[in-house]
Amino acid sequence: MRAFLLFLTLLIVFQIPGCKRAQTSINTTTLKIAVSILPQKYFVEKIGGSLVDVIALVPPGVSPHSFEPKPSQMVELSQCRLYFTIGIDFESAWYDRLTSASKQLIVVPTDTGIEKIISTHEHHDHGDTHGDRSESGEHERFDPHIWLSPELVKQQAATICNALIEADSLHKETYQSNYENFLKEIGTLQDEIRRIREACPDDHGFMIFHPAWAYFAREFRLTEYPVEIDGKEPSPKELVNLVLFAKEKNITTIFIQPQFSPQTALQIAKEIGASTIEVNDLAENWAENLLQVAKVTNSCSHDK
Repeated sequence: MRAFLLFLTLLIVFQIPGCKRAQTSINTTTLKIAVSILPQKYFVEKIGGSLVDVIALVPPGVSPHSFEPKPSQMVELSQCRLYFTIGIDFESAWYDRLTSASKQLIVVPTDTGIEKIISTHEHHDHGDTHGDRSESGEHERFDPHIWLSPELVKQQAATICNALIEADSLHKETYQSNYENFLKEIGTLQDEIRRIREACPDDHGFMIFHPAWAYFAREFRLTEYPVEIDGKEPSPKELVNLVLFAKEKNITTIFIQPQFSPQTALQIAKEIGASTIEVNDLAENWAENLLQVAKVTNSCSHDK
């Protein structure tokens, strides 16, 4: 009899609509957040912790410069409360469609107030710049890779924290505490990278296919020498100049990235007897990634 009563009680608990609603309410206490790229997911989760459920629109191995959201991702986005943008190409191209995904969606630009690097888009010409691609004048655009500078990530983190608090003021203290802890982690990371960099002179240079690391280079006294300019492969003349330039700078390693074809970089590496190392500016484990890049840049060139 007691067993039957226990069974009946459990059956009632799990069948009563009110009980189901209570369980659903518990599961929906997290804020559903969208970001453009995986490093942003790292930032938001550092500050939001278990209070946020974060989706990144650009999947691993895909370039945000050519990315187009899938219909299924638009559906996911429509279920989000906040969308943290960062100033990359597809956001502006898809802005109207992204923001119309849901009336409740709040778009938060995390690049607000950040002074961006202006790219002049000219290749090195064995000591001088040259103009195969600049007959119509020098083309300028802002470098969007602001997530690769720890100092600039501090600014982005402040924007993220404020937006989370505004959307979920009940957990203000948690967000604020997590934000402060994240700032300490960033400071520790900066100290470690500077310690690694002590072994090399200022303006120590590295060659990379896609010019993604200019902000990192600026913060830690490095010089980035790109192969690709403005999304374009070098012309035959530019390729010759790049080989001469790399030899002049005694480049021993060229960085390649999983989002881009390595063929041109491999060709230059073969010509100068250099090796190639893959680095990923979109890696989700942001802190570990920057630390690893700091280590490999210290051995990738020995400027004469």
